[in-house]
Amino acid sequence: MTVDRDFISSQVVQSLCQMYAAEYTPPSLFFRKTASIPAMLNAVGACGGFAAQVAVWRELVLPSNKNPGEFLVCATTETKETFFLGEAINQFLFATPPDRLSFLSLAGAALSSPSELLDIAELAGHVASSLGTEGFGRPRIPPSVDLPELPRDALTRTWGKVARILQTHRPAEWPAVLGAVALNIIDTNRKVLAPPVAIRILLEAAVPISKLNPATVEQSGVRFPSVTEWSMRALQPEHQQEIVAEVRRVMPATPQTKSAPPSAISQPTIAFLNLCGGSCEAIAAQDQAEIGALFQGRVQKATATALRCDVLFFYCELDATGKIMGQPLSLIDVIRESGAQIVVVASGIRPEIVSSSGFPKSLDLGGSQHTNLVIVLDRKGAAFGRFFRSLFQDMWAGVPMPRAWVMYGRRPRCKRNLTISEAFGCGHVFGL
Repeated sequence: MTVDRDFISSQVVQSLCQMYAAEYTPPSLFFRKTASIPAMLNAVGACGGFAAQVAVWRELVLPSNKNPGEFLVCATTETKETFFLGEAINQFLFATPPDRLSFLSLAGAALSSPSELLDIAELAGHVASSLGTEGFGRPRIPPSVDLPELPRDALTRTWGKVARILQTHRPAEWPAVLGAVALNIIDTNRKVLAPPVAIRILLEAAVPISKLNPATVEQSGVRFPSVTEWSMRALQPEHQQEIVAEVRRVMPATPQTKSAPPSAISQPTIAFLNLCGGSCEAIAAQDQAEIGALFQGRVQKATATALRCDVLFFYCELDATGKIMGQPLSLIDVIRESGAQIVVVASGIRPEIVSSSGFPKSLDLGGSQHTNLVIVLDRKGAAFGRFFRSLFQDMWAGVPMPRAWVMYGRRPRCKRNLTISEAFGCGHVFGL
């Protein structure tokens, strides 16, 4: 898998988010679609921690038939349990170098400040001292947070499903993918659970589970090599720097941010197309006044057919097939006709239309055009204008659209409280 600007909203990340949501939505409440966010994060953390160790085995040890002790420290407790530790696991789990992605480098992006992150050294020390005791793998979380199961049970429950979803991707990417899943869940539910608490739940699960013996985990994907003598390299301080370098060579790279990315839109034009008539006339005029002002006079208004533009705000009523009610056109027809690279269906669409089985297929452009599509389910009054003004101001400053989208929700007193469905294809920015 190529890690690019669409990584956080990629299909594999969305599939995992949906799997966790389905797994932790109580059956009796399913019609309300109320998933347990702490339970989801507990499971994502457990899988992310275990994925960090699996990545060491399947990327650094097994392919070259290396002695496991080259990268892992084997610890056996008085209870005859075996655990695996070492800096190689920690890199996949915690490392935050500017050029590599790890579990925490993505999940931790949900925090407003590094000061909100719990003391990782203290957590690692606590886990190491609890190996082989009843306290091992028991999260230390606020009493107000209710977890239905321990991280080890969550791993047993979900790891097989996670491994199947991730099977077409390199194991070195698994921790980062699960970090992106965590970021999605935390960012979407920050009103329900404060991000610092969410990160604590995540890491209190991830750190102990990263030490588990893979032989005790069904479908771990790790076959143990025959070793007569365990190497001590991973335990020796003088080798830590070279181990870190070897691990980082296989970790997924952070996307490069360029001053003038290929997807920059030079001197963008914006159009407001209203095919709803009088019912949307007021909000279309309001959007044009609030949002169109950012485009320095390059603003168009239409009520019949789409004009050629870079950004299109579209007001219509869609059916479940993507057709525009009362028109011979579909949404895709309008997008193609306009040539817009950013399209916002701004009039609001009924949730049952968006969730219908045929609707996603109706939005397929066939690869002929790269468009970022935003479908609004509920404008939430003045929140709509505030959100898009902030989003576009960031894009004028050179921030790619997916990143600006996430950044908005993390700003103090500036939360994304409109209901949306998003499909990002490119990291567009605006240029003069």
